[in-house]
Amino acid sequence: MKKILNALFLTLLAVFTFSSCSDVPAPYDILGEGDVPGLTGDGTKENPYNIEAAQQKQDGSIAWVQGYIVGAIENVYDDKGEFAGNKASFTAPFTITSNVLIAESPDETNESKCLPVKIKNGSELSTALNLKDHPENKGGVLLIQGELSAGFGKAALINTTAAVFNNKEIGEEQGGEDLDPDNPLGLDTSVAPLVDLSNNLMMFNIRQIIQKLVGLIRLLKEIEFGKVLFMILKNIWQLQLME
Repeated sequence: MKKILNALFLTLLAVFTFSSCSDVPAPYDILGEGDVPGLTGDGTKENPYNIEAAQQKQDGSIAWVQGYIVGAIENVYDDKGEFAGNKASFTAPFTITSNVLIAESPDETNESKCLPVKIKNGSELSTALNLKDHPENKGGVLLIQGELSAGFGKAALINTTAAVFNNKEIGEEQGGEDLDPDNPLGLDTSVAPLVDLSNNLMMFNIRQIIQKLVGLIRLLKEIEFGKVLFMILKNIWQLQLME
């Protein structure tokens, strides 16, 4: 019991000490795992990556990218009618409905400056965006969410599910699950985390304190210390369950 209370006290002290410094601007950018220096945008819907940033950050993460629709990757067939590969096409008529090319300029024709965007055939995105059925989409600004991974043997955006085109929301946005307000740490709550103090004269609800601490930890999410506190709280919880 005493160990638990001591741990809670030290955790509270650490949180308030570090949170008091959280509004001090860092003298340098703190890069997270997978971050690439020089990226334009942060991959959010409000601040999407540009084409160059999306080409650099091919780490399998889910992100929003914005660019002009300039063409598509078309299938190429030989004289025998057999599939012979792919090539970028920038002029109508288009024959493919499963992808589009986006670029920084609406007049771009250099394939290396374009990002292939896969849109699954039959999906809302394909129906609304493909250039075969909608050649008028060429030159329009596309904001689209997907996975930053290779496609067609090059940097691409795949597994797309949501987009904004002509001020219209299309598809379903991917996003993390909301935290359970009653269990923000995702811990086992099958045992009520109550500590009996002074022969049941006072009940100390550790879960409520942990939830308050989580709110403070969110303020520290930009630094590694937040991760350390998260592990401390989990250990405290486990100690309580073993009492």
